[in-house]
Amino acid sequence: MRIHSAAIQRQVLPRWAFLVCGLAMAMMAGSANATGCPIDGPTTVGANQSFTLCGMPASGYSYEWHGQGLTVSSTSRCVTVSGRSAGSYEYELIIRRGGIEVERCSQTVAVGGGGFGSLTCAISGPTSIASGSSATLCAPQSSRHSYRWSGPGGFTASTPCVTASRPGTYYLSIVNDLTGYSRECSHTLTIGGTGSAGGCAIAGPDVVGQGSNVRLCAPASSDAIYRWDGPNNFTAASRCVVAHIAGTYYLTVRSRSTGAEEQCSHQLDAEGSGNADGTDDADLVASDNCPRALAFWQQQCRRAADGRQLNPNDFSIEDLRAIARRVDELSRYFNWPDDVTGLCAALNPPRPLTNRKQAIRQFAALMANVAAGELEITTRSGDAVSLDPATSGSFLSANTVGELIALSDRMLTSGRGSFSRLGQYLNAVNRGRGIGPVCQ
Repeated sequence: MRIHSAAIQRQVLPRWAFLVCGLAMAMMAGSANATGCPIDGPTTVGANQSFTLCGMPASGYSYEWHGQGLTVSSTSRCVTVSGRSAGSYEYELIIRRGGIEVERCSQTVAVGGGGFGSLTCAISGPTSIASGSSATLCAPQSSRHSYRWSGPGGFTASTPCVTASRPGTYYLSIVNDLTGYSRECSHTLTIGGTGSAGGCAIAGPDVVGQGSNVRLCAPASSDAIYRWDGPNNFTAASRCVVAHIAGTYYLTVRSRSTGAEEQCSHQLDAEGSGNADGTDDADLVASDNCPRALAFWQQQCRRAADGRQLNPNDFSIEDLRAIARRVDELSRYFNWPDDVTGLCAALNPPRPLTNRKQAIRQFAALMANVAAGELEITTRSGDAVSLDPATSGSFLSANTVGELIALSDRMLTSGRGSFSRLGQYLNAVNRGRGIGPVCQ
């Protein structure tokens, strides 16, 4: 994040900025991992010395650990490894809410010293695949090391890259052929973790009226086992459920025959929170939240680039530059030498679009909404554009927009996490969903 010496008109550090910075610093201070991953524990220990690793405390979330020296049932917030021989060991933590993965991170512990060189045991490849498909998992390439893979269903291999088609955890040992020093890590692969395979698609309305209810349904299948989780400790095991409380409903669909699982969610808003029917209701609650979707911000960039005559719904070029500068200052991830060019590059990444690029451009749009509101900049016609970071909601492991900003910054900076899920939540907020009343 670059700090500018030039003052910005009406630039005042808001109360929420201290909260976000404090949250980010607390997460970094509580973790021994340089990436900011929320794992607390040592990075170096002596040979055969036991050590403990802990995830950050959070109610309503489940923990799943993977790594050498852990048992299969390592599902508590903290785990203890009784001791390992000299080597480098990576431990993976998956955090879920309602059965849906919300964050994934890892920490490497060097045991007993003796490891030289820059080679690390890190497996590249997707964390989720569609049912019936496969993924390529690769270790770092080295001619001086040998590879030992193991995985579900008796899977073994000795090549740098492997093809994986079964869900489960794949373990890798990279052994130095000269010294025998071993580096070990793991990679957990799920089936349809984002619901993209089509077996977990929730049908039903997006809005529920006060005092009424709605019906949400999963796809019909005689092979499926259903598990629902939702607000106010809502749970169910039927294909269809009746919901009357606004919030996020999570669904896990499990195959009886294969055991494969797919997970998805459905945001149900209270009537009037997003003016879903497009009418002008004078009784709607007034709101300081007036976010604009990604397409709006991309349009601002196109007009700024080609010098096209601005219309009343646009920002002036000077205002767009001030917004871009403030986005750079508020985010740890963004750091650009030219403000408008940097913001527009983030909003329009080069093809092909990956899940990470999707999350980056949605995050840039969200930060632009926040910056415009903080600077009190309106469009040329006087329309407000704003997003209050103190707004409550349920966004992955975050409970406010400010916490979502800190989480996004941390994930994008570290390069780890479920970027598909992150992009979905950022997109929803930019469209005014899941944040309560928004302006007309």
